[in-house]
Amino acid sequence: MVIISAHQPAYLPWLGYFDKIARADVYVFLDTVQFEKKQLHQPQQD
Repeated sequence: MVIISAHQPAYLPWLGYFDKIARADVYVFLDTVQFEKKQLHQPQQD
């Protein structure tokens, strides 16, 4: 069984990030994700 892991990078990685890479057979650095408007990560501007 192959373990594949993907992660969208952030400015400062959390400690589990390096463990996640170490446990995966294939790691995908997902840096071209389309930004969706009106989601939780986008604050509303009045």
